[in-house]
Amino acid sequence: GARGEVTIAVAGAAAQSRPAPALDDAELGVRVAALAAQGLGAKQIAAQLAAETGLAKRALYERAVSALAARRAGSARPPRP
Repeated sequence: GARGEVTIAVAGAAAQSRPAPALDDAELGVRVAALAAQGLGAKQIAAQLAAETGLAKRALYERAVSALAARRAGSARPPRP
């Protein structure tokens, strides 16, 4: 049999599409609020933002639920005189 060194050439990782820019907390809040204003529910908001940002859908869902609850609480207040 053959003796000595053996070299194996391995290709690098395939080029991937450029990741979406990361959103900071404030920008994420603005996006969640904007989608909620369009009438989307928490599940749809989470799915859309997960697809756009690559962030975890579960965390985005929790954020959307909080935003929708705050939005409902804000709309339940009587108007200022």
